[in-house]
Amino acid sequence: SDVRLSLLLLLASSLPASPLAPFKGILAASSAVGLSSFLAFYAHNVALVFNRRPAASLLPAWRLFKMTRPLELVWRLLTAPLRDTPDLLILGEVRCGTTSLSNTLKSIHPGVVPPFCPWIHPLDDKESFFFVGHYFGLVHPLLYRCCFPLAFWRHLYALFSVPYTTFDACAQYLSAP
Repeated sequence: SDVRLSLLLLLASSLPASPLAPFKGILAASSAVGLSSFLAFYAHNVALVFNRRPAASLLPAWRLFKMTRPLELVWRLLTAPLRDTPDLLILGEVRCGTTSLSNTLKSIHPGVVPPFCPWIHPLDDKESFFFVGHYFGLVHPLLYRCCFPLAFWRHLYALFSVPYTTFDACAQYLSAP
């Protein structure tokens, strides 16, 4: 998870005889970028999702960090042009069967790939929450690709003649502003 990776990199770069010692400057810069990205993610999502003013304390930020994937989100935003687009969009309302339909799709074939979700929750392999604004408030269609696997996987599946489908099933797209 992001928490373990951050702590491991921080610990490994702080050791005097670390094999990562030559990369200490790069790790420090990437940690600074990661920290500033997380703080922006924290401020935006506390205001948008929880309708609250972000607290200046570290404890609420740490709690949000443990229930999200901000470092993976930054990576996905940076690699968005290299990612695939969905083949299928399942639009619906709350309690209308989007979860059942997505579970059925995933059970049909292992080549059916769900979207990425920045939140760790029971439905994180179904909904991307992209057009609701959970991705730093960026709702540009070109960045929508960050929710899906790299296009490389589609080509690899095609090389072995295996069906490959990506989808997004979100029950909030019809009711979100």
